[in-house]
Formats: sequence, C-alpha cells, structure tokens
Amino acid sequence: MVESAEDTIKRIFGDSGSSLGSELADITSRFHAIDGVVFPKPKTTRFIAVANQKGGVGKTSSAVNLSAAMAVGGSKVLLIDMDPQGNASTAMNIPHSSADPSIYDVIEGRKTIADVKQECPDIAGLDVVPASIELSGAELEVAQMEDRNNLLKNAIDEFL
Repeated sequence: MVESAEDTIKRIFGDSGSSLGSELADITSRFHAIDGVVFPKPKTTRFIAVANQKGGVGKTSSAVNLSAAMAVGGSKVLLIDMDPQGNASTAMNIPHSSADPSIYDVIEGRKTIADVKQECPDIAGLDVVPASIELSGAELEVAQMEDRNNLLKNAIDEFL
C-alpha cells in the first residue's frame, strides 16, 4: 500500500502541532479536496487583464499560468502579450522577432488579431498574440490617436 503525502507528513511530524508539519498537512489536504473538481466553463467570453505599473511583480508569470491552466481545463484562451520584452510569448514558445506580426501591428491598424495570433505548440486551445520590441515606442504613437482608449477593445471585439 502506498502512503499518501498527508499521512507521510503526519508520520514524520506527528500531531505535535509543529507549525511546518501542520501547514504542510493542511495544504496537502486542501489540494486533495479540489483535485478532480470540474469547474464549469463560463457561458460568455471572459476578459482577464493582468496589469500593474511596477515591474517584477509577477504579471507575466500570472498571465502565462492562468492561460495555460484554463486551456488545459478545456477553455479556449487567447493570451495577448503587451510587454515589449515578449516574455509571455517566449514562455509559450511563440516566435516574436520584429519581423513577426504582433500586437503592435494590430494597434497600428495594419493587421487584425486573427492575422497575428499563433497557436501555442505545447498547449491545445491556447492561442497567443505575440509582443514585439516595437511596443516600446507605441505609447508615443498611440498618444496622438483619437480613439486610443479603445484600440485594443475594438480589435478584440472585431476578433470575437
């Protein structure tokens, strides 16, 4: 018989109330409680923005992991990488050189999301709109546009 992780933790730490042992046992127990739970898919398209002015707070990691988890769970997901560094594109194994069509081309009105999106080669149901280094100068260009506040929204609405 194979011992569960929870039982192993209890065997090692006992019921002595060790904070580490109790915490590990609790986390393991909670993990097993949700393991296998099927979450219902939303009836309508949902939009999730992961944004923060500060760098290094986990925006890309959060967006990449949320996208992957939802796609693995059976949802159709479109991840739009808006960071000029393109780390979300890299994480999803999507080419994003300055020669590749990107979200920058969509913002500039040269292409649509349907034109630039790429299928993630590693995760079924996950499409990615790659970033481009050109995004670093887009803020100045977009500032001059009349409908700048709705550029991305309009592109997404057209795609859907």
